[in-house]
Amino acid sequence: MARNADDMQRELKPREMLEIIFEAIALISKEKEVDRILTPTADLGRELARADRCAIWLLSEDKTRLWTKVAHGISEISVSSDGGIVGRAIADNAPIIINDAYADERFNPEVDAKTGYVTRNIIALPIYDGEGEIIGVYQAINKTTKEGIFSEEDLDRLKLAAIYSGATLETAIAQKEIEETQKMWGDGRNGNGKKRD
Repeated sequence: MARNADDMQRELKPREMLEIIFEAIALISKEKEVDRILTPTADLGRELARADRCAIWLLSEDKTRLWTKVAHGISEISVSSDGGIVGRAIADNAPIIINDAYADERFNPEVDAKTGYVTRNIIALPIYDGEGEIIGVYQAINKTTKEGIFSEEDLDRLKLAAIYSGATLETAIAQKEIEETQKMWGDGRNGNGKKRD
């Protein structure tokens, strides 16, 4: 799905956007595991927003942490769900566009300090399940086009990706829970994890 660097420096044409979406849907629909869905959904967001990096942050069951295994260029990371830009998107239940990250007090530069990466601009928006509950955050970093700033159009494109991603992730999470329950019951344990008589 990844395009060459020259392609990422210009805005998408409508036909190109459709090609990217259909290609991503074909890849994502084949996957059933959450971890395997994260990469193509992040790739979809990166291409639609013309961003250097994209991450899908998932909210922990207790809603205190956000974690990602896919943040282009870095390995798994976990952050507090009430901090930074991704935490603010959850707290405000609203998308955020920041085109000068270091000038915004909500930006936490710790990840940049650890990785050596320099964040210039960010889009972050909540990802919802079918009941309208937040299950994560879509985040795109550093617009790659010549203008170099994120727009409302980029946000609209990421919203489209977030809707599809939310539904796909919700299905994969439910499937994983069903499999874990079946495994627990299948090994002679009751629903509390104790051996049945």
